[in-house]
Amino acid sequence: MQHKGDLTIEVRKVVNMYGKRPLQPPLALVQKLFEDFLGIQLPTDVLRDCIKQKEWFKGIVLSTAFFEIVGKRILSGKFKEKIRSKRFERLQSVDRIIMLLFVSGTIDQPTYCKMVEVNSFRNDIVHIETLSEPKLNPKEAEKTINKAISCLELLMKKMVEYD
Repeated sequence: MQHKGDLTIEVRKVVNMYGKRPLQPPLALVQKLFEDFLGIQLPTDVLRDCIKQKEWFKGIVLSTAFFEIVGKRILSGKFKEKIRSKRFERLQSVDRIIMLLFVSGTIDQPTYCKMVEVNSFRNDIVHIETLSEPKLNPKEAEKTINKAISCLELLMKKMVEYD
């Protein structure tokens, strides 16, 4: 397992290649971050697999988990000189993370709205009154997971920008 310092070196290599930080970081760099540092494949690939496998519940729940992971990393990087990163580690609510991403100007209003919709959908299926398995409309679930994928594609670019 590599350390954060190793990622900084990788980012510097890319910056040196381009002469400045690229507007859209190479996907390979983002993929390296997730595989080497978080131990998982790209969140968007995981969610696309959920769609292919028709694992709607898993895809919805993972969507918000990825919002939390990536959002915390972005906020920690963006505000590293103003706020200690420990403060972001203790940030537990996906709602708060989404709100902070928006009010800090990290995401635009359409992305904010999509992320809130995904999180609301997740809350509706997770916080049910009965103990039975939730019944999901496949079309609605797939549409929601695709919204999450589009948000995560933007967030992953931001993550490299602020790392």
